[in-house]
Amino acid sequence: MCELCAPPGGWSRRRFLGGMAATAVPVLGVAPAWRSPAGASGTFQVLPRSAWSGEAQIPRPSSVEPDVRFLLVHHTVNANDYDESEVPELLRNIFVFHTGPQKGWPDIAYNFIVDRFGRAWETRKGSLEGTVAGDATGGNQGFDQKCAFLGDHTAAAPSDAAVSTMTALLAWLADRSGIDTRPGAVTQFTSRGSNRHPEGTLVETPTITGHRTMSQTACPGEAAFALVRDRLPADVTARRSGASPTTSTAPVSPQTSTTPPTSPDTVPAPAAATPGSPDVAAPPTAPTAVADEDPFPLSLPLLGAAGAGAVVLGAVIARRARLG
Repeated sequence: MCELCAPPGGWSRRRFLGGMAATAVPVLGVAPAWRSPAGASGTFQVLPRSAWSGEAQIPRPSSVEPDVRFLLVHHTVNANDYDESEVPELLRNIFVFHTGPQKGWPDIAYNFIVDRFGRAWETRKGSLEGTVAGDATGGNQGFDQKCAFLGDHTAAAPSDAAVSTMTALLAWLADRSGIDTRPGAVTQFTSRGSNRHPEGTLVETPTITGHRTMSQTACPGEAAFALVRDRLPADVTARRSGASPTTSTAPVSPQTSTTPPTSPDTVPAPAAATPGSPDVAAPPTAPTAVADEDPFPLSLPLLGAAGAGAVVLGAVIARRARLG
């Protein structure tokens, strides 16, 4: 969302939890199926949109972005102390706000979101299968795929787990669209219009960059932007070559909280990529997270009493499964 895409006043943990009794929403199962995106290397996996969206219906389809030239990183400006079980509901609230009257977009603005536990979530419908166009306050430049850290990184850096997963996510997206991610690599395009680059302006940009280079915004925050600018090009390029990143923690291999993969699941392949990958029965065990206190405004109804009870029950079931 960035600070321009969040509800007035932001999203706070207290207001998030306080709204849990306000309304009932569809609740997901405790073991959503993971997917290995077609063409992804190593153990990189993504939770598909169905893992968080419940019965939420998009108001209209998103358009296709046929010419992806760079990758754009955002942050969502929510509190950084959220729990694993709260993430699906945070995503549903972002969806409600982004598709509501204040934004009017067809879906969550970003193609993917990475949480502080190192889980990647498909957030704009169709983004696992192809290059879907995103949206952004201040104007959508196009020519990109949008990925966001779930949190506020104005001062607090993303967790090591989030950085590892974002590195793998950007590497896969770069491979899919044939983007040069080496440090110093740039690309050019003619702006489709934003509050920073008027329509028709020739824009030159790094191939991995932050939202602030495209719109008048501080997104993705000083702490994350320094990471995007100074580390991610080298780390993403190393990931694509199969080498270990030289300036950041090596990518985290997802672990299951119950059993290893046992059945195949096919993801429709973008372009000429080869589909086919395993399902994982449950999300990975959370790596050590970096938490901080941060106000992230919320003016939306959140998880209802029935939903909250189901989440708690699901957590108990998952814990008992782990303990045998």
